[in-house]
Amino acid sequence: MLEAPDGSVYLTDLEHNGVVRWNAASKKIEPVITDKRMLWPDTLSWGSNGDLYVTALQIENMPRFNNGKSTRTEPYKLRKITGVNATQ
Repeated sequence: MLEAPDGSVYLTDLEHNGVVRWNAASKKIEPVITDKRMLWPDTLSWGSNGDLYVTALQIENMPRFNNGKSTRTEPYKLRKITGVNATQ
């Protein structure tokens, strides 16, 4: 979870492999991005220019969820989402 300067809150959306935003003005949740490559989106952070960064951890591919075998694929990913612009 990450707050933007405008009061909106960004959340990872595990079920849809993406990020959503709770809009403070409308009190509604809206999608920011959905991407099947974003496996288990986890940590959110703002870049200095307002871009949004999100890590994808692939927790669902750990051995405990796959009959003792890891199906995770390295390297783990850090995604940059442009156009969000938290500096405004």
